[in-house]
Amino acid sequence: MINNLLQKVLVSTAVGTVIGFSTIIGTINSAAALTINSPSVNQRGQTQDISNIVLYLKDNSGTISKVKIDSVSGTKSYDATNFLNKYYPDSQVVAYTVKAGNNKSDMGPGEGELFVLNQQSTLPKGAVNETYQYSQVSQIQPSPQQPAPTPVVEESDIQPGRNTYALAQEPPIEKVKVPEPGSIVAIAIFGIGGLLAKKKVSS
Repeated sequence: MINNLLQKVLVSTAVGTVIGFSTIIGTINSAAALTINSPSVNQRGQTQDISNIVLYLKDNSGTISKVKIDSVSGTKSYDATNFLNKYYPDSQVVAYTVKAGNNKSDMGPGEGELFVLNQQSTLPKGAVNETYQYSQVSQIQPSPQQPAPTPVVEESDIQPGRNTYALAQEPPIEKVKVPEPGSIVAIAIFGIGGLLAKKKVSS
């Protein structure tokens, strides 16, 4: 009887620990993830493609900058995670606007619908501080954190407080597959079950 009680407590504790640990890992991994979806639907009920995205990024000093991803085409969704991890690893996204179809906001020229993630932030209005082209940033692969590229100011874009970045082509990076937290939980549960089954058979 004591063995059965001890076994039940041990199994519950082990399973709870494994599930809790994988939940924590999943939360940490998803904390930096940001997928932006088109908010606009046309008259036929179809989701419209995104035209541009403006990210409102708060740095360690508390300053909020506007970073635009321009000339977005052929997509209704953009995962900004790799872009943010590569060029803005120490910044927090406090809001973003998404231009798709005829939607708009009063945040700046050509900006679409506003989505606020951090209500405590006062968001700047007006021109963006930096611009990236979608054709370049959409190809960024997960990689170790690197510093932001050196700004290249184009003559046609000379405006106070605005930079345009030219990104160099990088060699492709081989992907490393890491098991999802759910897979880790399943492996751990089967492993514990196997150990307990062996112990029960030997008893």
